[in-house]
Amino acid sequence: MSIMNKLTETIGEQAAIKLGQCLGGARIYIPRVIDKDHLIILAVGQEAATKIAARFKGQTIQIPIKSEVKTVRDKLIKQEYETTEPRSGVSRADLVALKYALSRRQVFNIIKEVK
Repeated sequence: MSIMNKLTETIGEQAAIKLGQCLGGARIYIPRVIDKDHLIILAVGQEAATKIAARFKGQTIQIPIKSEVKTVRDKLIKQEYETTEPRSGVSRADLVALKYALSRRQVFNIIKEVK
């Protein structure tokens, strides 16, 4: 199982993507207890960082490079776009773009590119 899969399993897809976007490519030592100034807390918050510490305590992990994270993110965006129902006055693309902090155009480009 890849580290990206383990992170997704541990902290959820959104937090794993955010961690990769913030710290992609970094090798980070995971202490048994993460203090409030640790990079992981700054990237994904206390709750997710605590879960990471519980799973990887005492290990050094390599956060996937940003291109790997982007591939996972793009697949999730396509899945969400296909399963999201539009709301009154708001398109599926707008809803997905808002969730991933992207423009509507970026969402459409990702949907076209992802197979």
